[in-house]
Parts: sequence; structure tokens; C-alpha cells
Amino acid sequence: MSRGPVVVLTLDVPALRQFWLADYIPEIVAVEQARFPTLEQVTGALVDGSAEVRVDVVPVPRDCTDGFGEAFYARPEAASRVAR
Repeated sequence: MSRGPVVVLTLDVPALRQFWLADYIPEIVAVEQARFPTLEQVTGALVDGSAEVRVDVVPVPRDCTDGFGEAFYARPEAASRVAR
């Protein structure tokens, strides 16, 4: 049980279809779809017993240094260095 706000970061897989990488590697959507629950599944699990559940978009900044795939949209050359 949590006492206070909880933040869950996840990926909206249907929105990933709009990401440029899906044009080059369409399989990425299927891979991520297998990994992440839908937003409806996440909010549905949280709504029971919660005072408020909301979904906010968290933009990925161009200079994001995290190693997840979508973080490399502005610097694809960096993705190849991480993959090694």
C-alpha cells in the first residue's frame, strides 16, 4: 500500500507508431507491444482504491542521456555506441 502520490512511467505503444523509427523498423512496435501494458491496463489497475489517476505526457528532451530507444531520436549515432 502506498501513502501518497505514485508516478508510473510507461510507454504508450500506439503513439510509438508515430515515431520515426517505426518507419524504418516496423517490428519495433510489436516488440514494445509485447513488453508494455496498454495505458488502459495501467490506469485500470491503479484506479481501484485511488483518489485520482491521470495520464500526463512526459516529453523526451533532445539531449536525454538515458539509454532507451526513443531517447536517441535526435542523435541516432549515439544508439550504435550503446548497442556495442
